[in-house]
Amino acid sequence: MSAISDRNVVIVGAGPSGLAAAAELVRFGTPCTILDDQKRPGGQYFRQLSPEIQSTEENPRLLDVCGHRLVEFRCETTVWDFPAPRTLAWVSSTGNGRLNTRTLILATGAYDRPAPFEGWTLPGVISAGGLVNLYKSQRVVAGSRVVVAGNGPLLLTAAQCLLQAGAEVLALVEAAPFATQIIPQLPGLMTQPGLLRKGMGYRYGLWYRSVPVLEQQVVTRARGDHWIEKIEVRPLDDNGKICRERCVEFDVDALVTGYGLMPSLELTRLAGCRHSFHSPGDTWVPERSTDLETSVPGVYVVGDGAGVAGYQNAMVEGRIAALAILNREEPSSRVSTALKVAIRQRRRRQRFSQALSSCYHTPLDYSALVTSDTVICRCENVLLSKIRPMLTDKESVPSLARIKSETRAGMGRCGGRNCIPSLVRLLSSTTGQSSETIALPRTRPPARPIRIGDLFREELPDPDLPADPHSPRGVKVR
Repeated sequence: MSAISDRNVVIVGAGPSGLAAAAELVRFGTPCTILDDQKRPGGQYFRQLSPEIQSTEENPRLLDVCGHRLVEFRCETTVWDFPAPRTLAWVSSTGNGRLNTRTLILATGAYDRPAPFEGWTLPGVISAGGLVNLYKSQRVVAGSRVVVAGNGPLLLTAAQCLLQAGAEVLALVEAAPFATQIIPQLPGLMTQPGLLRKGMGYRYGLWYRSVPVLEQQVVTRARGDHWIEKIEVRPLDDNGKICRERCVEFDVDALVTGYGLMPSLELTRLAGCRHSFHSPGDTWVPERSTDLETSVPGVYVVGDGAGVAGYQNAMVEGRIAALAILNREEPSSRVSTALKVAIRQRRRRQRFSQALSSCYHTPLDYSALVTSDTVICRCENVLLSKIRPMLTDKESVPSLARIKSETRAGMGRCGGRNCIPSLVRLLSSTTGQSSETIALPRTRPPARPIRIGDLFREELPDPDLPADPHSPRGVKVR
């Protein structure tokens, strides 16, 4: 049990952006508190091997910041609500409580974008992000005969992990016509030659291992009795339509799927930050100023949680937020100069990420991948057949709120992270509404699954404080 405590700067997330922010604060002698729900810092990109695995690999020096005397690092700590502006409700295995902070940096990262298709819930189908994390932490992968399919550069990383683990990669199926789209984007890609060489090295590794890269094609179906056994791959025309008359089958024991990443917006929405629709990323993102402050004063969002642009961009954004905070608290020429340099670096990295996004652009109609028997909401096992009548109802305007209330889609353990994006696409393709105009369901606490018992362990503050409307027991907060 923990009482309410105060901190000047709190960072939520110990990935590249959160650690970079902490390192910059420490460099200028400013203490901070880092909260992360994992056992060890690093996030998804700098994910560390399990202690049980002996390895001679060196961890990035950035991880050392968590052991600095000016840094309070709280691992296995989940932030699940914002009961008041810049007041965090947290829970861990050892207790729970609230943190009041003058300045907050949210570095919550991103997660795999779902793209349902027939058979996507079969055992043996794993997300690209999940596969990469499994390999980074345990040095194991799922399956021995594997196809990697979807859209985006993460597929290359997943294929590389599979090859390093000794699996047979039968093919990489990419929905975008990458080879024809890369030439116009070379000027933007050349702004980060190191990253370009790394990506091309991954492509060369596939060629060297005789792994076919099937561009402008997509997996339309996975089959199997109790485990995935076969997949069907079909080409796309220039308009993104699936050519049903052509099909190639693969015998597999695992399928890795990835259709890009989506920013984690649960905490930014709970914090009351204003969001806008980002067309290139086909997602909502928090609105930010030049120094990455949101519409809520004192709340900054950095890294992939504000739009996926790679780990180097995430690290630069962490530095920008930290320097902006320092420059506001104690302005100096040294801090101001460093801030200007970091902002220029971010512009170059943004140019690279925009060019890369254009390389992987695909007009694929994701709604064409699903059938009436396709599971849309995995948590509540809601099929498309249950949702479709509401999509085509001409007597009322289809909405996510109605779908949620009548089918329970989006009300499961994940809080809608794995089905709301798919429902938005279905609504858009069926009704003709743009994704931007489709109202998202209200975000409610908890932002992450927690035990009910944790809600009743909080220490009651002074009785003269205003009641917390989110608390089931009327707990009051400072």
